Amino acid sequence: MTSTPRGISCLNPGNIRISDVHWLGKVTPSRDKDFETFDSMEHGIRAIAKNILTYYDHHGYRTIAAIISHYAPPNENDSLSYIRNVEKRTGIDREQILDIRNPFVLCKLVQAICIQESGPDCVTTEQVANGVHMALA
Repeated sequence: MTSTPRGISCLNPGNIRISDVHWLGKVTPSRDKDFETFDSMEHGIRAIAKNILTYYDHHGYRTIAAIISHYAPPNENDSLSYIRNVEKRTGIDREQILDIRNPFVLCKLVQAICIQESGPDCVTTEQVANGVHMALA
């Protein structure tokens, strides 16, 4: 019997750790001791996109390599493998400067992160589009 991935059971497909951020749709207390819980998959996806936008706008992380190295640091992940997987899934070179405000680009990046964190069928294209749209609004 296969168990449900944490990211799915918490509606947090990016496995965002618990923090003091007041995310839209955040459930308090979380159902997980380490990761945030959201009230909908779209709010969990929105949080991933908001994190990426913050990395881009406020920290200067403008490539897949830079964003993923921060999102999935090497002390917790095989970051190089993660970067390779995201690069392959998006079709975007890891060192290319991203047009992160382009919804198509941000959707591809968020979808790749969701797959890496929670599995290939964890979210629908529509859920990703809705969550990214909320993040860009």
